[in-house]
Order: sequence, then structure tokens, then C-alpha cells
Amino acid sequence: MEAEKRWWLWRPPEDARYIGRRGIERKDARQKASGQALYSRDIKLPGMVYAKPLSSPYAHARIKNIPKEEILAMKGVVDVVSWDDPMFQGRWPLTRGVPYLSDEALFYGQPVGMIVVAEREEVCDEALRLAKAKAQWEELPFTLAWEENEQEAELPPLDWQMGDVEEALRQADRILEFTVRKSEEDTWAGVEPGVAVADFDGEALHIWHYGQGPFGVRTILSSLFGIPENRITVHAPHHGALFGGVTWLAYPDALAAIAAVLAMRLKRPVKILDDYTSFRGAEWQLGTYHFKVGFKMDGTITAVKLGTKLVGIPIEPTILKLLEGTAIPNIALHAEWPRLNRCFRICYRHGSHFCNVVTYVINRVAAELDMDPTEVALKNDGWHGHSMAWLNEHVKPKEGFDPRRDSLQEVIRIGKKAIGWEEKWHAPGKKRLPNGNYHGIGFMAVEQWAWVPFPVGNIPRPITAAIRVNKDGSAEIYGWRADGVTGFSTSYCQVVADELGLSFDRVSHSHFDDHGFVLWQMGGSAGNVSNLICIIAAARRAKRLILEYAPLFLENFAGKTPEELEIRENFIFEKANPDNRSAVSQVSSRITIFAAADLFEFLDVIANEQAAQVYKKAAFQPRFLEMVEP
Repeated sequence: MEAEKRWWLWRPPEDARYIGRRGIERKDARQKASGQALYSRDIKLPGMVYAKPLSSPYAHARIKNIPKEEILAMKGVVDVVSWDDPMFQGRWPLTRGVPYLSDEALFYGQPVGMIVVAEREEVCDEALRLAKAKAQWEELPFTLAWEENEQEAELPPLDWQMGDVEEALRQADRILEFTVRKSEEDTWAGVEPGVAVADFDGEALHIWHYGQGPFGVRTILSSLFGIPENRITVHAPHHGALFGGVTWLAYPDALAAIAAVLAMRLKRPVKILDDYTSFRGAEWQLGTYHFKVGFKMDGTITAVKLGTKLVGIPIEPTILKLLEGTAIPNIALHAEWPRLNRCFRICYRHGSHFCNVVTYVINRVAAELDMDPTEVALKNDGWHGHSMAWLNEHVKPKEGFDPRRDSLQEVIRIGKKAIGWEEKWHAPGKKRLPNGNYHGIGFMAVEQWAWVPFPVGNIPRPITAAIRVNKDGSAEIYGWRADGVTGFSTSYCQVVADELGLSFDRVSHSHFDDHGFVLWQMGGSAGNVSNLICIIAAARRAKRLILEYAPLFLENFAGKTPEELEIRENFIFEKANPDNRSAVSQVSSRITIFAAADLFEFLDVIANEQAAQVYKKAAFQPRFLEMVEP
């Protein structure tokens, strides 16, 4: 049983036909290419009205008055909700701790003051133009540059240290100091604005949600309005790529809550449309990084002292990947978060600041020593200050890994060969093209971490999945998840087809509606690496059920054990006599085949007790302080 749960050692079936195969048509390709895919903004219900918020034209201002009566008199206007509306007093949903609608705007483009509801979207726009023209504002002082605000802090400063950094710097062969300032976003244009649709019939509430994380909406709305969760249905239609987007700012959930309140108030379906004419949100990597790095002449890094200003938020310190993925024994961080009148920093390009820190340190040391950066990376490879030799002796054997293998070595070897690294790489600044431009090839390597397979305290349910085999022998994956255009359903279906022994066209993924099974949102650290654990486990259990029931229902398999049978291309067959076979449907049509898996089932097999305890903690706790101690 323990071996079955050690997901990190699982291998694809030996006869896998779909896993890793290129050129397979996406499950949603025809729907999207034909324009038939239904997006949140496409939802239109009978009698539906439209709602839009007023956006602040100032970086910092307080709205003093709005022409509410004049707007209400406009033809087609149904309602005007202001920040001080009694129905919303103390109940505005929070986005980063700030009410979605208030009388004070903290950054340009922030929803402020009012929401207008009208029969048509165009009428909303006309009303908002009038509001902007006649609203009275009190402009307030603002700060946009983080280096300029030394007095007012958004959060208390953070200091953390492992080892003795100052002593290590004194003993270093050389010390390198440098500063990196990341001041502009490198992210999407925000071309798909936020939206939510709500319909309330007096008893049941239906929500159409836009965003990467629909799984908490039902619980949030139940707690806000006192409606039992069994009378709230949340749909997650198609939507475009968000790259993290506004998800963690809570705007999608706030929009859903406001649409719900308006639907209850007006007794009509409501679609609230957010305004993205100004970019709302900022990357986590924005800020200033000051490094002081001590190292030896052979490329061994002995100390990193890092000072950051406005990078990320304190629950996700920028040194995490230095700790998780290097043998550097002495690391110190001082982080400050001055208060600014800029959009909230959140998970656009989530994790970029973790990766950047490792990349800056490795490559700058390599350049100083005129070394190949891949050699510096390998020399400093490790975990929490420990070398790979230590890991090979103390960690890998307990967890079932082969100590003779090294993932970074293998990745670098394969990568070098694939791109011709040895022929193309040269030291920075050593070669120029005829037009004068610099020429070169860069390097970065960081450990791939699953940020959320286990710490799921910020959602009401753990990650779960189920497999149902229908009467005709086709299979469905149950796992609620927002779209996000990443093609995850195709990958999941490839895996399940191989695990169950079905053809790819006989497997589908039901992910638009909540069946009680929740997969984590898209993201490199929260995609296949997290969700496939449950999906594979459920598929293997479903297959076992089929093979257990086959001898009970089919005479040609009477007396056979599950170990004597196999499934391939939709048929059950006897391993010793492959011609003795029957269709999977001959079993699934006679009894329900349904299997589920929950990630918390898989915690007890982690040999490292400290890691297991960390996985059980809530995702949004400042967990790094608990993770870094060796």
C-alpha cells in the first residue's frame, strides 16, 4: 500500500500510447476554433441587466459626491449602488483587504464610489461618463516610486537569516555586490475583462464565474448570504489566459458576490462587467533587489545577503528557491514594503521573483569568474544548505529515489545537447553581431516545486478527482477547474486513457461544473504535478474495479484474478490468452464503476516528517519560516 501511494515514483504504463505523444487534437479545439465555446461574457439570460463600476481617474483620491439622482433619471438605468448604500454597509467584498467599493481610491483605475445597473451595457457606459464628468473629488497625495517612500510602510519589514552570513562573507575569496531594479510589468494586456453573472429565483442562486479559482465561491457566498451551499451552483465557463491574473486579488469572487446581491435586490439576472481599460494588478517581481554575494574561486557560493524593497508579499519571500534548490549555507534577507499608490502586487507571472534571485546569483558569479554558468549551478546544487552528496545519503534513499541519479545534471546534459550549448555559449559581452548588437545565449535552472499539491488551506476543499466509467465503456474525469486555455483536459485524458486502457476518444473531462471534486487552478507549479496525483489514483482504482468485476459477470473470465487480466483499447483480455477478450462496456453496463481519490490520502508515506507537516498547513500561512530549517 505504501508503494502505491508514493506518487513521485509512479511510472506510465509500459504500453502507454498517449502519454507524451505529440499531435493529439485538443479536447476543446473544435469548440473554440468554431466559435461555439461559451465564455463568461457570452452568458445572456432572459431579463438580464448589466452592471459596471466607476473607475477612479486619480492615483489617490476621495469621492465626495456623485450625481446619483441625475443618473437614476436616465432612460434605461435600473439602479445605482453607492459605496454608502445601507444594503452593503460593512459587507463589501474585500480585495487585498480593501473593500471592492469605497469612497477612497488608492490607485488609478480602482473601482470607487458607485456601480450603475442598466438594461443595456451601453447605458451603463453613458451613465459612467456622466458620473466622471460631474462627480466631486478630493485629490490626495500619492507615491508611485518605492524608493521615494521611506516613511510609510504597507507591512512591517522582515529580517531572516540562516547560518552566519557576515562571517561567511569575511572568509569568502571574493565578494560581489550588485543591484537589480525591476520597474515595469512584463505581462499580458488584460484584454479579457472580469465578469460575473448571477441569477436568483428566490431559493437557488446560480453564478457564472470568471477566474482561475471558482472552487471557493460557493462557500464564500453561503457565508455572506446565509444560503445553504446545496442551493448555490457555480459554473466556470471558458475564459482566456490569465497568467495568474486577478485571481488572488479576489476580484472574481467580489464580482460574483456583488452580482449575487444585485440579483437578489432587483429580482433579475445580473451581469457585472469589470473595467480593464487600465491594467489592474502588478507582478510580484516588481521592486529593487540588492545583492551581496560571497564565493570561492572555484565557483562555490558561500553567502548571499539580499535586501529587497516591494518584491512580492511577505508570505512568499524571494529567497525561497535559494533555500529549496541550492547548497548555499549562509543566506540573509531584509525585505521592506513601502506603501504606494499602485495596483496591488499579485500573481501575474507568479514565482518569477523566486526564479530571478537564483538566476541573478548563479549567472553573476559565473560571469565574475569567467565560468560556464551550468558549472556554477551544478557546483551549488543542493537543498537548504546541504550538498547533493548529503541528499544522496540522507534523503533520497528514504524517499525511494536512486542516489546515483541527479536531476539537474540530467536536465543540463539533455538541454545542452538539444540547443548546441557547447558550440553557442560564450562569456557575456564577448561577442557582437555585425550590426553591433550583443549576441549570446542565457542560462537559468531552478528546482520545480509543486506550490500547491497539499497546502490547500485557502480553499474550502482539498484537491480531489474521480473517474466514472459509463455504460458504453467511455470514461469521464470529474474535477472542477477553470478553463484558462492551457489544454490541461487533453493531458488529463491522455493519462487516463493509458491508465484505464481506453482509447483517447473514449475519455473526457467534465470540468465546467462542480461535481464535488476540485482540481487546483492552472499554473506551472499547480498543474499536472499536483492534479495528476489524484487523477491517476482514481483511474487505477477504477481499472481495478473493472478487473475485479469482470470474472463475476463474464463467463469467459470466470475464476480469473484481476492480476491475470488486462485492459487495452477498450477491451478486457486474459494476459495468457489475449484472444479471450470482452469489451469494457460488458462490465460497466452491469454495475457502476466509480472511483475517487483525495490528496490527503497520500501524506502518510512521506518519510520526511517535517515536510509532511508543512504540506498539511494552510497555503497562505507564512510557511517559509517552517520550511527552511534543515
